Amino acid sequence: MGASAPLRVSVTAAVEDDPHPPLLATATLRAVGGGIGPAAEISLPLLDPDPVHFDWVVRAREAGPVWLTLSLRLRSLGADGSLLGERLVWAHSTALHAQSWLGLSAPAARGCGLASALAAAAVLWRMAREGRR
Repeated sequence: MGASAPLRVSVTAAVEDDPHPPLLATATLRAVGGGIGPAAEISLPLLDPDPVHFDWVVRAREAGPVWLTLSLRLRSLGADGSLLGERLVWAHSTALHAQSWLGLSAPAARGCGLASALAAAAVLWRMAREGRR
């Protein structure tokens, strides 16, 4: 990434009663323009009454938009662990704009770097001219 700080994405899911049949919560995060860690899809069992937490770190590949899509599905499991059914519970998409570490877009950061180099050259040239006098 080289540009902005990593973004933490977290989701929490819970059930009120002891689920029968057992439920598996599966959260999926997809990012266009960024990398995801640890994995795009995470599945955890929902056990009463403890909530489950899904956490990711998203790193933009460069300054600019990062499109995120997050979904949460519940899967019903049989006694042998086989999948009985699946239901989409929640889904959301959003776009974020990754900035450089200075809070500038890549072209603006290059422009500031060029302006700084020119200003430094002008100061050094003036100091060199004054030193010859």
